[in-house]
Amino acid sequence: MKLRLQGKSKKQRGIALLDALLAVFIFSLAVTGIVTWMGQIGDNSNLLGKERLVQQGLSGILSEAKVRDLADMNFEFNDQLLGVVYRTTVEPVQLTTTEGETLEDMYVLRATADYAEGALGLTRAAEIYVYKPGDDDR
Repeated sequence: MKLRLQGKSKKQRGIALLDALLAVFIFSLAVTGIVTWMGQIGDNSNLLGKERLVQQGLSGILSEAKVRDLADMNFEFNDQLLGVVYRTTVEPVQLTTTEGETLEDMYVLRATADYAEGALGLTRAAEIYVYKPGDDDR
């Protein structure tokens, strides 16, 4: 005498097993996609965080350079923690007012930040105008 499981034929049990395997496969694909997506969000967050720190460094280096004497405004600073090299340069600039008058003793102060992100070499820059009158005008 043959023993049969109650209520289900072999074909129905096979289909139920196939349905369960398919559901597990789809679930695993969804979980893998979510984990990959979360990793990309983390990488982007780290990149944006470093970018923000570089921008703050540029702001700080400009603030420091603009209070220096004109001869000391060109300098370089290496931030070893972030792996960023900051450089400042100053050049005279001729600015004209709306009345047509030329402003004297005006300079453009530029700061650049050079750093690597992965295999890419990146450069960020910022500039401000500064007024530095000569020693005889003080």
